[in-house]
Amino acid sequence: MTTIDSILVANNTTTPTVSNGIISGFVEVLDKLYALLLEITQNPFIFALIEVAAILFVSWLFTKIVDIIVSRLEYRAVITKVVGRKIRSIVNATTYIIALIAIAYSLTGITTLIIPIFIILAAILFSMWEFFANIIGYYTILTGRIILQDVFIRIDGFEGRVKDITPMSIVLESLNGSIIRIPSRYVFSKIIEVPSRNIVAKLRITIEGIPITHVTKLMERIRDLILTRTKRGNIPGMQVNMLLEEAGGNSATYTVSIVIPRTLKRVLSDLINEAQIMLLSELSEYDVKIEYLGEEY
Repeated sequence: MTTIDSILVANNTTTPTVSNGIISGFVEVLDKLYALLLEITQNPFIFALIEVAAILFVSWLFTKIVDIIVSRLEYRAVITKVVGRKIRSIVNATTYIIALIAIAYSLTGITTLIIPIFIILAAILFSMWEFFANIIGYYTILTGRIILQDVFIRIDGFEGRVKDITPMSIVLESLNGSIIRIPSRYVFSKIIEVPSRNIVAKLRITIEGIPITHVTKLMERIRDLILTRTKRGNIPGMQVNMLLEEAGGNSATYTVSIVIPRTLKRVLSDLINEAQIMLLSELSEYDVKIEYLGEEY
């Protein structure tokens, strides 16, 4: 009689015989299961088979969990199916490689196999870092509203209108119509500028031989000439602002600011050249010098 049986008999002297028989049978089954487990653990071959089966099952379960997560991301259009297939292939390959290494280690007991496991894990994390960083950047953009569609931005030396925001990239449309893709993770490491929607081109005009009484009228005349006498003066949203810098001694210096939408930057150079030629012609009665000061955003 086992120790468990002795305790049961001692504590249940008043229990009916049928109940004692059931409990004794149950205890006997437990004893046999315990003895079987001891035999399995003491048998290296059987124990190794159990280890191999456990490793394969955990590996299979992990790949299935990843497959479910990736499928959800594809369904919600967070990632494309092409990206999803790439993730599945990488995860499946690396998982079963690690599983084979773990099986080899369990069968041979070679401790040096632990080092390749860590190397492979590190390689996996490094190769997947950019992907997960882009995903996190994408959700950061959406939740924090850091970047909005149709807004003109400048990031990492590139600039353009935000055409689309995807889990992998920020899609910009540049001024010349080309498409630029900036990784979404750049929201963490790059400075994002939201400049003005307009471009301001500045000219400095110095006029000699002008009576002091004509300074204001001439300023208005220059403004009207740029707006009406240039072929591109009818650009939608175009503005011409005048500033009198200095006047006196029959001379005056003006700063002319020509403002046009940033989307029309491609016509700015022609507009400036045309304005300079036209002003020199229309103001030929004066000694006119025009200096281009550059652009501001």
